This record gives sequence, structure tokens and C-alpha cells, in this order.
Amino acid sequence: MQQFDTRRRGFEAGFKRSEEMRFEQWMRAVKSNALWVAEQSGKDEAARDAYVQNAIALACTSGDSTVVAARFQADAGPFVAALELDEAIADFLFIARMCGVGG
Repeated sequence: MQQFDTRRRGFEAGFKRSEEMRFEQWMRAVKSNALWVAEQSGKDEAARDAYVQNAIALACTSGDSTVVAARFQADAGPFVAALELDEAIADFLFIARMCGVGG
């Protein structure tokens, strides 16, 4: 029985680490895309940092990649060519799916 408990704890620790890594990757994707959108829209450094923090907060509270992608699309739309924006959003949503984020 002790061997079973040891294996169970090992699997639980591995699962926890895997979920943490997926969350970190998702947050890196949100931050990277938020920086890109802020840069494309010509925000200064302070506004860019605030935009990134708001995007991260939205990603954490909504838990839905399409909500975050829609925000990026709305904010970058007037400043970025449609094809470039569509490619960036598609890449973002792909990473979200790989991280297991709903949407």
C-alpha cells in the first residue's frame, strides 16, 4: 500500500507541475501578444505596461482565449493590416489550445 501512495503522490506532483507549465506558457503568450498590440497601436511605455497588465487580468478572470483574442483584435484592428492581424490571432489561439485554455 505504501508503494501505491508513493506512486500516487508522484503522479500528482507531475500533474501539478504540468499544469503550472501550461499556465506559464499561456501567460507568456498573453503578454507577448499584448506587447505586440500595444506596440502596433503606438502606446508609450507606461501605457504599454498598463495594457499588458489589463490583458493578463482579462486572461486570468475570463479563462477564455476567444475573449482575449477579441480584445486584441479590437485594439489592434485600426493599426494593423488585416492579414497580419489574422495570422497573429490564429497563432495566439493555437497556443491557447495547446495550453488547454477554453474558448
